Amino acid sequence: LKKINQSVEKEKSFLSQKLTSLKEEKTQLEKELEGMEEKLNVLNKTMTALRNEKEDLIKETTTLTQIKSQLEKELAHEKEKAKRLKEQLKKCSTMPEKLRKVKKENKELKKKISSLKKINQSVEKEKSFLSQKLTSLKEEKTQLEKELEGMEEKLNVLNKTMTALRNEKEDLIKETTTLTQIKSQLEKELAHEKEKSLELEKELKELSAKTQNLEEVKKNLDGQLKILNQKILALKRENEECKEKLEEIGITKKEYKSDKDLFQIRKIALYRRILSYVQDKEFDKAIKECKKVLEINPQDKDAHFNLGFLYSLKKDFKRAVKEYKKVLAIDPHDKEVYYNLAIIYHQNLKDEKKARYYYEKFLKEIGK
Repeated sequence: LKKINQSVEKEKSFLSQKLTSLKEEKTQLEKELEGMEEKLNVLNKTMTALRNEKEDLIKETTTLTQIKSQLEKELAHEKEKAKRLKEQLKKCSTMPEKLRKVKKENKELKKKISSLKKINQSVEKEKSFLSQKLTSLKEEKTQLEKELEGMEEKLNVLNKTMTALRNEKEDLIKETTTLTQIKSQLEKELAHEKEKSLELEKELKELSAKTQNLEEVKKNLDGQLKILNQKILALKRENEECKEKLEEIGITKKEYKSDKDLFQIRKIALYRRILSYVQDKEFDKAIKECKKVLEINPQDKDAHFNLGFLYSLKKDFKRAVKEYKKVLAIDPHDKEVYYNLAIIYHQNLKDEKKARYYYEKFLKEIGK
């Protein structure tokens, strides 16, 4: 019985150690579940170990069952032995000493039987506990297998996501490179535009100063235009007086056809009509009258000037420039022509270079 008891104790100790080992392995499994790819390999190994341990537990359970069966047999044998001893006690009632010995043996046997019962109960409890533990481990194994499947799915999704992210990263690197190049180009263009802007600001300041001078000149020219209109009116009156005087003298058209006075008279008459057309805003008719003056004298500076002025009123600035240049070909020092050309190029034709050129010429002529 002592040997059996020791064997049971050893089995119990072994099972307790095994249980402790299983607990540690469970803890290790829980920790290893926190990983991804590396933990999958460890998990497979752990699953194999669990299978082996399950087999060991089954074997151990079988062994315990056999031990229990053996103990039950021994218990039955001891009971039979106790019965026989009782019978012998009855027979040996006359033998007090033997009876005492038998009683002692009986008490010892009862104690042993009680001890064996306790051991048996303990073994049953251990067996029940181990059975529950085995069931729990099976459930945990099933749960771990499910989690493993879930992890594998997550790992596949993660791999796909990583591939997509790598592709996006490459696209972003390409876009960033392109944007960097564009940024560099834009910075260069911006620097160039800033330089141009500074130059334009300088030119604008110069033009502003020149424009102020031009406004003053314009005021002067407006005054001169009024004076010119007054002169034209005076010439009209003189023309009428000349006609009357010629009629009084009795000179016919044939007699003064080649005379310079005749040209002046005809010119005054034409300018009178031109002025009338301009006042009525009939610019085409006024232009025709100016051309008649040029038919008489193609080098007439005033006729070319008036044509340039009339074309400007009609917004035909290219022809106006052409006529003003003809005036300069006749008289390179005509400051009014330089002024008018500067205005046309600045306000209408938007050629600042030429506007600046003619304005400088105008200022030069004023300064003489």
